[in-house]
Amino acid sequence: MIRTWVVGTLLVLAPVVLTGCAADPSGNEMVMGEAAGTAEAPDAAQEETQAPPDPLATPDAPAPSSADPATGIRITKQGYEYSAPQGWVEITKQMRESGQDIDTAVGEAMSGATTVRENLNVVLTPAPGGSMEAYEAIAADTLKFMVKDLDVYDRTVIDGREAVHVGGVAEVGNASFFFEQYIAEKDGTMYAISFAVDLATPEAGRRELIDSVLASWKWPA
Repeated sequence: MIRTWVVGTLLVLAPVVLTGCAADPSGNEMVMGEAAGTAEAPDAAQEETQAPPDPLATPDAPAPSSADPATGIRITKQGYEYSAPQGWVEITKQMRESGQDIDTAVGEAMSGATTVRENLNVVLTPAPGGSMEAYEAIAADTLKFMVKDLDVYDRTVIDGREAVHVGGVAEVGNASFFFEQYIAEKDGTMYAISFAVDLATPEAGRRELIDSVLASWKWPA
């Protein structure tokens, strides 16, 4: 079975396949988020069919996850640190060699991968000075080449800092996976934390995996 590496970045979103790269056909730079004005369902029956639901119970007050922190390898960089899920390995070098301008990346060990090698990466860019709303407003259009139905979720809190949260099913070439991204700003730098998760992973498992990493996240002074 062919195994696929998928990686999302903040400004140049190009999922990486073992046999090549797929990039935004429009050539546009990417800033993640989704249109904040997502239309609501006109009736309860239609609303019940919407998926995925908002992951937070209190939309007007973002709350940190109550998940247990991940217990895998600890990644420490200037300005941030986090733990990978148990059994994951650092793949920063491999991702950079594939042409991705990332700061750090960790991923599932190849022995455990099936079709998609589950992974996360972090990209740092200078904050352009825009608002959270501005970030949310452009992603649905800029990511439509990969995620046809991007959802904007309630913002969350990562170690005390509010973060934009978007996600959806992505398709790149023959690979399909669930793409989820968080964007936070600290001291003039924008941090994009991107996850690629196999669609075979149940939603509960995906939430546990992602939330455990976010629960381990720290912003050292």
